[in-house]
Amino acid sequence: MEQALAQQFPDPPVEHGDLIANTSFLTPQQLNQSTGLDLTSYLVARGMSTNPATDLLAVVQSSYFGAVAAIYQTPGPDASANTFLRSYLKWHTIFGNTMNYLSQPYRDIAVSITNQFGIPIAALTADVAVAGLIKDMVPTDREQFCLQETLNYFSDYMTHQWVIQDWPQGSMQAALALLNGTYTVVGERLQANTWLDEQTKQAAIIKWQNIVQNVGYNSNFNDYSGLSVSDSAAFANLLNANTFQTGQSRAMYNTPVNRHIIDGDALIQNAWYDPTKNSINLIAGLLLYPFFSPQMPLMLGIASYGMVIGHEITHGFDNNGRLFNGTGAYVSWWTNASAAAFNERAQCLVDQYSNFTVTLSNGTTLSVNGAQTLSENIADSGGTMVSFQTYQEFAKQDSRMFPEWTNDQTFFLWFANSWCTIYSDPAMLRQLKNVHSPAPFRVNGPLSNNPAFAQAFNCPASSVMGRSLTPARCDLW
Repeated sequence: MEQALAQQFPDPPVEHGDLIANTSFLTPQQLNQSTGLDLTSYLVARGMSTNPATDLLAVVQSSYFGAVAAIYQTPGPDASANTFLRSYLKWHTIFGNTMNYLSQPYRDIAVSITNQFGIPIAALTADVAVAGLIKDMVPTDREQFCLQETLNYFSDYMTHQWVIQDWPQGSMQAALALLNGTYTVVGERLQANTWLDEQTKQAAIIKWQNIVQNVGYNSNFNDYSGLSVSDSAAFANLLNANTFQTGQSRAMYNTPVNRHIIDGDALIQNAWYDPTKNSINLIAGLLLYPFFSPQMPLMLGIASYGMVIGHEITHGFDNNGRLFNGTGAYVSWWTNASAAAFNERAQCLVDQYSNFTVTLSNGTTLSVNGAQTLSENIADSGGTMVSFQTYQEFAKQDSRMFPEWTNDQTFFLWFANSWCTIYSDPAMLRQLKNVHSPAPFRVNGPLSNNPAFAQAFNCPASSVMGRSLTPARCDLW
């Protein structure tokens, strides 16, 4: 059944990067009719009262529901319809969701069942993604499992404690100062843009002015007083925690969107842009060395974390983000002429990255998918251009740090160092299916389009990294 569902998704998942192409806006009634599933009753059972004829649902990958509907009609062992799906859901609830909360004998059974299916963990090392999934099903390190589950259910509380006890002092103030400088440069670059017509440029500036900046962590932490937990009842804790989280999600239904809330764990090493809120989320987990430190020379902080800030802001103007306005509404603010100019320049990046190749240890050569990675490549390109201009405006006159390198060279070297990565073959295969390009191309791709890099290292126009000195240069944001 899972194979049947998986076949509904493209591989490689180029279309997954197109947010709008993958989203249908349907009423519950329309969704019921198109799938043959009574999803209205499901929503009501989950506590979400809807008007089946008028309320709109954002349905991502609607083909998935069609596949589920087909399976729903598949006769089970007793030849009755839908028992197959019912049996699967029961099995998934036990094996996939609750087995790890039971005692050791039951977890041993889970390992045995995994092996009986003919997919022992040892045989899956060639596919990191699948091996990791199976290992996560039956964790062997109980301490790590319990820690991760605590983070999953109490991330707000854990973040609060970590910020108080361990986040380097001065991090928030330094991060806000760096954000302010980088954000200002983005506005300057939009104002100086030459390929947008005036109407679209002014709309872009309005969107930039309305970007919400969420930094570090949520100031209002979650209230867990309604959650009952015990240090001697792990399984009951799981049920209570799931009920608690579901209730909190349900309480937000049909309420105004709070654009100033970080929807995610603030302890992970990540940052993101949310197009439906027009917000950048620069969380505490990534505001750490080597990306960032309040003690780091400003030049280096701009090269690493300034690029991250520029990257996330640029997402607001990539092939997905540009479809949403300053408040996160799906409203077009582009003229046809500016949209055509954007698509032409974006295609340059698609073509450039599609020509990047990697070679595995067995000699196999594989290509990056420029269409699949377009949104991230646009953000990387914009991030490096923004961060270098920020450095020029705020830190170029800093004392020379290394006698063998100019400050411009040091800036680019530190940026490149922040993406230093070594891939095993399985890891590279997995990366090639990701929306992010492999790390070497997140450095060489943007920098080959940046004339300042070619000038800093005296790259001739005929060289790979001198591309920016030729008409082949890709120039978007």
